[in-house]
Parts: sequence; structure tokens; C-alpha cells
Amino acid sequence: MSGLAQFEEPARSALDAGKRRARSRVDTFASPDMWKNFADFCKLAESASKTAYSASRAKDEAAFRKSGAELRAVCDACHAAFMKQE
Repeated sequence: MSGLAQFEEPARSALDAGKRRARSRVDTFASPDMWKNFADFCKLAESASKTAYSASRAKDEAAFRKSGAELRAVCDACHAAFMKQE
């Protein structure tokens, strides 16, 4: 399984859970845009997953730090796009 296919079932579960939360009026940190642009969210999640895996395979501290900085950038991009701005 590769690409977004590996995220299909977890994504559907998350989407269903998000819809249930929305109906029950439970507040989350997720912006409603996350549910409207779920494919974009999944792409960022996949990128974060690959970058974290790369960091876990780093051969030295410099490679780990580089992967860590890349992961931070991916996380920041996702949070900027899909986290509520209060």
C-alpha cells in the first residue's frame, strides 16, 4: 500500500469522528476547513509521516536535525491551514 491509499480508512474514520463531534457541538482545535479540504490535509499528513520516518532513520545528529527542521515546517504548514485561528 502506498501513497494516500494507506490513509484511506483512518481518514474516513477521522472524518466520521469529526462529523459526530460537529453534530454534538464538541469543540476541537481543527478548523472546519480541514473537513472541507480533507485531501489536502491527508497530503500534509502523509508528508509529515514520511519526514518523521526519515528522521527515525537518520545516521547521525546532523541528518536528524535536518529531518526535524523539515518535519517542523510540514507541521507548521498543516497547523496554519487546518488549525482554528483564535
